[in-house]
Amino acid sequence: MKELRLIQKVAGVAGLCYGLWLGCRTDASDGDGRNAFVIIVLVLVILISLAAMKENPVQK
Repeated sequence: MKELRLIQKVAGVAGLCYGLWLGCRTDASDGDGRNAFVIIVLVLVILISLAAMKENPVQK
């Protein structure tokens, strides 16, 4: 399970880097900027949900 969380964190960082790269290009079109914003927001939602699961584990 630890390996899966590590993979998710690495994928999150890669998604943030790609979103920032896509949005910060000088020749980016309006569509590129919108896509970058969507990518960054979705990655942040996923990383926040991972952090919330770590703080409040479900007890059975």
